[in-house]
Amino acid sequence: MSHENRTQSAWAKHCLEMLQSQDPSYRKNRETKGRFMEFVRQDESGLTVSHNFIKIRDTYYYSYALLFIQRPSLLLTHALLAGSRFDHNKTITQQFYSDLNIFRGDEGFPSGIWSFGPWRNNTLENLSKGMLIPDKYLFPFYREALAKGKNRLVALFQEARKMMDGIPPTEDLDSAAQRFAHLRPQYDRFQRECHALDALSIARGGLLKYGYGPPEPGFRLEDVPLEVIVFSQLSLFHGERDRLDEIIEIAERL
Repeated sequence: MSHENRTQSAWAKHCLEMLQSQDPSYRKNRETKGRFMEFVRQDESGLTVSHNFIKIRDTYYYSYALLFIQRPSLLLTHALLAGSRFDHNKTITQQFYSDLNIFRGDEGFPSGIWSFGPWRNNTLENLSKGMLIPDKYLFPFYREALAKGKNRLVALFQEARKMMDGIPPTEDLDSAAQRFAHLRPQYDRFQRECHALDALSIARGGLLKYGYGPPEPGFRLEDVPLEVIVFSQLSLFHGERDRLDEIIEIAERL
């Protein structure tokens, strides 16, 4: 393909063709725009399986996620996501490192992973092999972890629904936040913990660590009140308030 035809729309077309050759139910998520691209399918529970890219200058960064929602969130880490979405700091390779704790050279680390790069002459060939890997390795890992911890997820989502039920439908986010101002002292105490939580960490429970990198003393999920977790991600749950019953049903089917 000539350089002038290496457009973002052409990239999206080729990615969708490669994914549909694996599973015809993959489609482009039309809610993603600009430098964000996402290709999705649903599993039997209703979870959304996401292959996603963010383009920064001439480089494409590739990540993979299981989602309870398809609408993009401003939060890179949140309770309705396991994996990584549009975050070039946590590409496919980093997901193996941070989530599966498997590194290059370890037994079980797959060859052919494609995580990021510009569109060169052999990129699509390499990407076609790399796109086979997430569904084979990351999907069963995330899916099993979410299923094992679904009771914790359901409890959190039910708390979110209870809190959202106390907000009038026409109330904006700023006004809603004022209703929960009494949670601010606890949020200030657990702010760091809350910002480290996504669906995977919530499902795992127990002793958790902050972010990536070397192990730290960490914290116990059970020490962080559910209402404080919801408050810390209020923009997420407020934006999805009309879908919370559906989200709870998906979690219960895991």
